[in-house]
Amino acid sequence: MATKSRKFEQAEWFKIFSAKKMRIIAFVLACVIAGGFCLSLVLYANSHADSSSKSYLKSESYKLASNEMYEELCVTASAYLRYVDEDRNYTQSRHLLNDYLNYLDYNRYKYKKTESGIQLIDSQFDYYVGITQNGETRYLSNIKDIENYDSETDKIKAFKSSHKNYILRRDNEVMSDKTSSGQIVDYYYNTAEYQDNVTEEFYADNLVPVGGSYYDNYGRYFYNYGNYDPIAFYNVDSRYNVIKGLDLKNGLKYSDRLEDEEIDDDYDTDDGNEYYDYDNGIYYYEDDYGNTWAKCENLYDLPDYKATDNDDSGITVFFAPKAEKLTAMEKEYTEALNDMYRAKLFVIVFGVIEFMLVCYLLLICAYNAEPESVERWKQGNFLKKVPTEVYLILMALAITFAFVFGACWNYYVSITK
Repeated sequence: MATKSRKFEQAEWFKIFSAKKMRIIAFVLACVIAGGFCLSLVLYANSHADSSSKSYLKSESYKLASNEMYEELCVTASAYLRYVDEDRNYTQSRHLLNDYLNYLDYNRYKYKKTESGIQLIDSQFDYYVGITQNGETRYLSNIKDIENYDSETDKIKAFKSSHKNYILRRDNEVMSDKTSSGQIVDYYYNTAEYQDNVTEEFYADNLVPVGGSYYDNYGRYFYNYGNYDPIAFYNVDSRYNVIKGLDLKNGLKYSDRLEDEEIDDDYDTDDGNEYYDYDNGIYYYEDDYGNTWAKCENLYDLPDYKATDNDDSGITVFFAPKAEKLTAMEKEYTEALNDMYRAKLFVIVFGVIEFMLVCYLLLICAYNAEPESVERWKQGNFLKKVPTEVYLILMALAITFAFVFGACWNYYVSITK
């Protein structure tokens, strides 16, 4: 075995590859390639998440933008246009209007306040949203020459002829010029009969649900137009009402407020804001302001609770991507798709090179080139003085650093965008 080894190491190519300089170069390259591999893998994973289709119109980005636009318009019709008079003055309380504006702000939807009320601003879609009540229609739109058409039907007819990839909601039906994806999505939402009646709706996953809305006698308004968690507005101050013992956001009503001297110190937390008095065998309930109450009930269980479904049949929503914006987004999406393909190529190339370098290092690192040693393949020594494990740890650290850097860089890019 020793003789064969000596003949083997006499080969010129083996002398070159087993030289100290080659080991150092291979190790440095392995670390660099490992970093490049990990960074390419992170970039590929991030770009691949939204690149299941070669067309922007079929991408998750466009689907998300459409769903958000649809919900924004439906909520605007139900929570805002429903309650404006012919002069665009809001007829409900300021709390409900503030919640609507907070909803727009929270989702970063752009709008401006004008003398004729709130005007939605959107650079990606042309839109029309209106609601017809008692024969009168209140609407908002950013489509040019909208006043040239007398009736809403004429407006929609003209829009459909001049816009592609549109979505239209009218008379509680959703229509589109899109071809159905064939994949059906379940959408569940609550109606006024909250506990006894949950509506189930089926629609193609590249379209939008009809949804619905309702309100109750405690001043809460719920909107379900695509978001699985109902959007809630309040016609009264949504903060906890200490006098009435109402917690509207959690749907609770407290009663029989207790004074400090009525509360025994010997109690323990049972569940959330619920406490149990072991001496008296009584449950206490504490609100967010430190007040203690003897009773706590769900609003839906109260005998006076009443909820009413809104009439959404008069809501009309139409929107379609602007031609110039769609062209720009298609170009941007194609570039992102090409970046994904390049990242995939780098992952493959770096992966193959890294695998070859690691195999080379493991073989050479385990070989002892000292002539007097017979057991040449049992020495775990690299560069003669530093154990192989140290270099493997350094490579692992380099890979970890590359992953962390790639993730942080992607987060930075998303935030700046």
